[in-house]
Amino acid sequence: MNLCSDNHSEVCYEGNQCPACEEMEIRDTTIEEKQSEIDDLKSQVDDLEDKVSELEEELEEHKPEPEVDDRIKEDVFPPDETEPPYKKY
Repeated sequence: MNLCSDNHSEVCYEGNQCPACEEMEIRDTTIEEKQSEIDDLKSQVDDLEDKVSELEEELEEHKPEPEVDDRIKEDVFPPDETEPPYKKY
């Protein structure tokens, strides 16, 4: 019988390697792998957000100008006014 208490509670075991140490090693490896995966996904999110911004800017650049008639209407009757610019008597 062997005793082990390396970074965990004392464990009594038979064999060559402490089962608690094995489990802790597996857990630590899994945590490192998951953290690496999280970091990769965060990087992908940042890249995709940058791409979305670029595409939105490109879309804005290629947005068509309003037609002449629409611009004249907006000058004479601004969109927030319902009455014509002259007074009714």
